[in-house]
Amino acid sequence: MKELGEKKSVCLNEIWKTEPKFTEWLSDQDNFEILAETVGFDIENIENIQTEKTTGQFYVDIVADISNSEENISKIIIENQLKRTDHDHLGKLLTYASAFDACIIIWIVKETTEDHQNAIKWFNKHMPDSISFFLVKIGLCQIDDSKPAPEFTILEQPNHWSKTMDSKLSETKLKHLQFWQNFNDYASQTKTKLKIRKSPRAQHWFSITIPGDRKSHLAFIRDSKKNEIRVHIYIKNDQELYRHLEENKTRFIEKVESEVHWLPLKDKKASKIECKKIVDIDDESKQKEHFDWLLKVGEQLSGVYHETKNP
Repeated sequence: MKELGEKKSVCLNEIWKTEPKFTEWLSDQDNFEILAETVGFDIENIENIQTEKTTGQFYVDIVADISNSEENISKIIIENQLKRTDHDHLGKLLTYASAFDACIIIWIVKETTEDHQNAIKWFNKHMPDSISFFLVKIGLCQIDDSKPAPEFTILEQPNHWSKTMDSKLSETKLKHLQFWQNFNDYASQTKTKLKIRKSPRAQHWFSITIPGDRKSHLAFIRDSKKNEIRVHIYIKNDQELYRHLEENKTRFIEKVESEVHWLPLKDKKASKIECKKIVDIDDESKQKEHFDWLLKVGEQLSGVYHETKNP
């Protein structure tokens, strides 16, 4: 039997001497994605991550924009506290949420008191579903002599956050949710190489990780306005990688059956490599054909991406 390593905790101060150092680390898009995956939103929909943004006499640690529907952009605010929770930081959290009209409010802490955890639970119980509070514990772990790795653990979150069905969802969102649930079920019965394991949400996109790669991810799109389905590789903040792939676009032309579109997103400091297909998006009798196309093109795109990125 293979010998297993010993997991141990690492003191936060060994890596981040001060809270501003942790804030600086978290604001990096690759590190922010770790938090995003824990909380349950896609990094692709996060823009304009800023630190120490003023609200008058106070400075919020992190504020960012999130596309929480096909049309709307809302605010996320994050307050970091690398020690036990206290009233001062709770008060600041509410002040920042009000000042930025935030829809997602995240309090990251080393440890919490029962009173403060109950306060976050109370906010979520009495707030509308459009406003979500999260209490998240940050830790560091190490296996034997490996590098320390961050661990985010959700201590409190809204009850509605984990629900897959909500009677208040619009008809469009319900159709998105049903489509991705069917897609998930169909993919599980195929021999696809793609790692489609996450729970679907009521949104027009469904993104998955590319194994062994933290710079990019694969996203499937159901566009009810354009009657399109799309697959794209989303490259985060790495124009050099995007240019390298584009310079080798003949590989994509040869191995991807659909036309490949190259989309540098300069405002987001990100890029897409995308394929699309016009369909009757609401024709359920054609869903199997839609799913087959999404899986086939997703496998082809990610396969050529790996070959070209790592020749």
